[in-house]
Amino acid sequence: MQYYVCFMASDSWSDPPNKAICTTSSNGIRPIVSSLPALWRFMQCLRSFYDERKFRYLVNAVKYFTTFPVIVFATLFSARVSTAFSLEALDVENVDWIIILWGISAFVHALYTFFWDVYCDWGLFQLQHCTLLRPKRLYSWKSFYYVAIVVDLILRFSWTLKLTLALAWHVDSDVIYTALVAGEMFRRFMWNFFRVEYQQTLTP
Repeated sequence: MQYYVCFMASDSWSDPPNKAICTTSSNGIRPIVSSLPALWRFMQCLRSFYDERKFRYLVNAVKYFTTFPVIVFATLFSARVSTAFSLEALDVENVDWIIILWGISAFVHALYTFFWDVYCDWGLFQLQHCTLLRPKRLYSWKSFYYVAIVVDLILRFSWTLKLTLALAWHVDSDVIYTALVAGEMFRRFMWNFFRVEYQQTLTP
């Protein structure tokens, strides 16, 4: 969407086309579009809390709010790499406050959303029953649940792969980004099955 809107709205029709105009985040389209889903859900949670006064909605709103610092610091980091120094000059000893704050905010967001997935949306981690699962389950194989927990954890923290490759091997490409997006699509696909299954167990 970022590339399409930028290409249609900017002067990148020259021969040869100026690809740099629409492949960077400096135009502001990517962070704005990336923020919209979380912003809408954040506002929905606040409205639900206002209508029903249930604390759960407020906690859920915080989950979506943790998305915004990640987008802000990731955008600032991308702008710094493209203007101040190249990715090849980036290493562990050369990181600054932007990438540190990006890492902290991404870690908090990943941990918060992982816990929400497993505990709130799937009803697992039932410590009062001394088990990671729950007494009532519709899927007969327990391994389904354990595999789903591990996969969700890995995919929630998949952003660390992108950061590690950038710091250690100076690798940052659309191929990696596409792979991470495909992983996120699979995670959401998997999430649906366990979310519906858990909701079904709550039905009298």
